[in-house]
Amino acid sequence: MRSFKFVTTLFFFMIFCLLSSPAHAVVVVGPPAQNEARQADDLTKADLEQMLGRKLTFTEKIGWKLGKKAIKKRLAAQEEDLERKADTAFTLSLIGIIGYLSGGLLSLVSLPFIGILAFLAIIPAIIGVKFAKDVKRRGGSYISDRAYQRASLAKILGWITIGAAALSIILALAIVLFFFLISMI
Repeated sequence: MRSFKFVTTLFFFMIFCLLSSPAHAVVVVGPPAQNEARQADDLTKADLEQMLGRKLTFTEKIGWKLGKKAIKKRLAAQEEDLERKADTAFTLSLIGIIGYLSGGLLSLVSLPFIGILAFLAIIPAIIGVKFAKDVKRRGGSYISDRAYQRASLAKILGWITIGAAALSIILALAIVLFFFLISMI
């Protein structure tokens, strides 16, 4: 009986709070962009009251606290996602450059056709550069230093691999053309 009384009191209190809020206090908007979310996260209750020119009601204060908590949770998840993507970009670029160098060295030492496999290392390098570009673009000025450094390093390693592979292709075509021209003479 006691719990029923408590539940009914709580129910009527919630109905009273919902009905007593003015219509302009309830605003439905889409998810804010990351910079807007950061600004909303940095905004205090006093700043909000100053912007509105009035004190917040009880239900607005509760809504503000819950909204701020949800924004913090979403921003933390976005930062974690950017860190994971920066690590993936770095790993792919590192796989690309190691694959290119090991394929090139193996083709010089033992089997010439393994050198063709070195050009397959361009694929993870290109994906790594794309991921690094996405991390830098999405992160803006709010990206952590570690993720920014990883993304920058991934971009550098990826472009080195792509450039070295392009030079190798040009060199291989020049050698084939040279021997073709010599055989024509």
